Amino acid sequence: MSTDTPPLPSFVTRLKHFFSALTQHAADGFEKVSEEQLQERLSICQQCPSFTGTHCRECGCSCSGNNTFLNKLAWRSEACPLAKWPALTEETPPATT
Repeated sequence: MSTDTPPLPSFVTRLKHFFSALTQHAADGFEKVSEEQLQERLSICQQCPSFTGTHCRECGCSCSGNNTFLNKLAWRSEACPLAKWPALTEETPPATT
C-alpha cells in the first residue's frame, strides 16, 4: 500500500519528542507564546506539507491554534523541527507582521 504523505512518527518516537519538549518547557518556566505568536506559528504550519491539520509529521507533536498545555505551538521553548519558526526566549524580539 503506497501513500503520498508520510505517516506520523511511531508512538514511542512521539513520546520521546514530547518528553524532551516537556523538559525544555519546564526549564523555561512553562512559559507560553502570545496569541499573536501562536497564530503566526500556526499559519506557518498550515502551509507546510508536513502538517496533517492537527499534528506535525516530522516530530508527531500536536499543533493547533489553541493555547492549551499539549499544544507545541503554544510553548515558548519549542521550535519547528524544520526550522520554519524559532523557539522564543526573553531576549527574542516580538514577532512583527
